Amino acid sequence: MDSKLDEAKVLIEKYLEKWVTPLGLGWWKIDIVYYDDPGEIVKNFTSEDSDYLVLAKVFAKWQYMKATIRINLPAWVDLDEEDVEKDILHELCHILVNEMREDDILHEERVVSTLQRAFMWVIDAGRDEGMEAVK
Repeated sequence: MDSKLDEAKVLIEKYLEKWVTPLGLGWWKIDIVYYDDPGEIVKNFTSEDSDYLVLAKVFAKWQYMKATIRINLPAWVDLDEEDVEKDILHELCHILVNEMREDDILHEERVVSTLQRAFMWVIDAGRDEGMEAVK
């Protein structure tokens, strides 16, 4: 595998490890599937509401506490570390709210984006206050 893809994968896994337990997802079975084949990426990561490719897709079976996160690995290569963390947190938030999904994902996208920002603000505020638990 390409070294840039390997580096992206290491960062993704770093932030999955950081956030799964604090979000209360530690008892979930979460599988991560990485894609780097261009044909598979187009097939699996085309946005539902337009023709652009998304970074990842989450499929949750909330009733069984199981989820799969499909990662469009090449799309993560040029992200800086802060964006990787934010995007992983965003995807994990999909697991938290998935059982509330209705007709489409649009409302859920706004909700998880708001949650991601809120969680990051809490972490940043804790760092500013010198709180050991959020460092």
